[in-house]
Amino acid sequence: IIRAAAKIQSHTTSNPCTISQYAAIEALREDDGSLEKMRLAFDERRKFIIDELNKIEGVFCPEPKGAFYAFADVNGILQKNVKNIKTAMELCNYLLENKYLVIVPGEVFGAAGYVRFSYATSMENISEGINRFRDGLQEIL
Repeated sequence: IIRAAAKIQSHTTSNPCTISQYAAIEALREDDGSLEKMRLAFDERRKFIIDELNKIEGVFCPEPKGAFYAFADVNGILQKNVKNIKTAMELCNYLLENKYLVIVPGEVFGAAGYVRFSYATSMENISEGINRFRDGLQEIL
């Protein structure tokens, strides 16, 4: 029970510290145009990762409306692979060990069959991550 509660707690009670909240308020008050520039960059990354994930057979990823994450349905991969990988947790472990790719299994959010990708990084890193994901899936299908 404690292990399960710790999983839930780790993703539900994390919050920004007070100083970060005040810094965010000042950033909004003193906008120099950088916020829009950042918003556009993240929008480009979001569109890119969603488009690339949806090109992969057996993967479906709806477009997120907020945050910096893509939450992809990989049940199509889990249902048919030669490595007998049955859960997103097993898939994430396989990709970590074989492709050095870190993605988060949906089980930690109560969503079996899903994986979470962050796009709070450079386009170069996102592209490399998608390539590793695609390569890893080709090995198991």
